[in-house]
Amino acid sequence: MLHEVATWLASLRARHASRVPFERDVVVSVSDTDVTAAYPTGTVQTIDWAPVARIVVETNNSGPWGIDVWWCLEGSRASCALPQGATGEALALAEIRHRFPGFEVLGMNSTGNARFVCWEQGHAL
Repeated sequence: MLHEVATWLASLRARHASRVPFERDVVVSVSDTDVTAAYPTGTVQTIDWAPVARIVVETNNSGPWGIDVWWCLEGSRASCALPQGATGEALALAEIRHRFPGFEVLGMNSTGNARFVCWEQGHAL
């Protein structure tokens, strides 16, 4: 029985490893005025830098096979969610660090459903 379970888990890992993760198919781009996430489904989310009021790390319990870490930039009229591992994520995070003094990465070790405020307009963290 133990051997069957181990074989089944190995086949799941092999199937997962052979796929290109969805996260890499999300393309994040930054400009002087905004950040955009283009999803393979055709959905595009954009938020201008100026009205960003909060930056949150949102985690969930769908890992390791689901997207379990998201960067969420939120404003009063728009938001943009970037999955960890997206193409262009590193560039977006570098720009976030540059534009939002006091930004702090939080929640990266969470395996549950949670939201961690990394930066909020008008509030020191």
